[in-house]
Amino acid sequence: MYCHTGYQQSLPLTWLQAPSEQDRMALLEFLRGVLYGLSASTKEHGTEVHASRVRHAFDRLGAPALYRVGLKLLSLLREAEALSGGYWVSAPFRVIEIEGHAVFIGALPSAFGFLGDVTNDGLCRLLTPEVAARFPRQDMEAWMGVPPVPVGSHVTAFFQHHQRQASPTISQAEIEYLSFTGGAAVRSATRRRFLWDSHPVSLAGEPIALCRQKHFGIYRYFSAELRSGRVISEAAIEQSIPRLLFALAHDAGMPVVIDIRHGSESVEVSIAEHLPIEEYRLALLLSRRIVRQSSRRTFHLAPQLAPALIGRLMELGCILETDK
Repeated sequence: MYCHTGYQQSLPLTWLQAPSEQDRMALLEFLRGVLYGLSASTKEHGTEVHASRVRHAFDRLGAPALYRVGLKLLSLLREAEALSGGYWVSAPFRVIEIEGHAVFIGALPSAFGFLGDVTNDGLCRLLTPEVAARFPRQDMEAWMGVPPVPVGSHVTAFFQHHQRQASPTISQAEIEYLSFTGGAAVRSATRRRFLWDSHPVSLAGEPIALCRQKHFGIYRYFSAELRSGRVISEAAIEQSIPRLLFALAHDAGMPVVIDIRHGSESVEVSIAEHLPIEEYRLALLLSRRIVRQSSRRTFHLAPQLAPALIGRLMELGCILETDK
């Protein structure tokens, strides 16, 4: 494959000798080169590539397990999409604007030179205005996949859906109920806000609870009507569960707290709860480094890009606690 001679020159020799998941930028550059090379070696660029061919490239690199990590990263960044049968296809090349900067999205390796003088920050590839003008634009929220509705709408939809779809409960065994810990003034960036307990708890003054129940190691989530501490009816939830949790916490007056620390060279954004996939996608793209401590994640961001993530977290219903 001709792609091997191109992208290896742009990768650190140390990474090629000992490929690591921690260096996400190098991993992505290698995988972009693989996908681009395999696609371009066919009659028409953009043709589907089977995951086994991608794995073969990582086998030759001596790091076969990394191909899954790399494909997951490309999928999270929406640079490639999985098709049925184990095939993958590169997504259309485009540019999103983040805090006035043109960020390239696409499985095109920087080393090939088509993107001009690229500036890397986190996983962002920042283009000059001249190069950015060559590509179609996509709204940042559209790239993230954020639902175009305010946070309160998710709570209203949750209760309305239960009223329409509820039916007699299937099972009472080992049900856990959602509640919230602490008040709005309690520092919780280092402590989880969402609490799951066997004690029945209703939400927002309604006799409705959000429940989960484990089956074969996987949780199923549902809304439930409570009467005398027992579930009498339930309904499947069709919303994003992580997004709904943030919305319900905000509605209850106990929103998730985000800890913000401003430094001269970076901004640290800490949260103890798992972000919805849409906000995590943005955090992953912008982060220079992600530190995990138990359930807490701290995203280290460039000061000029951090406001984009902070703004989205406020739209999610979080409150900020700033420590300068």
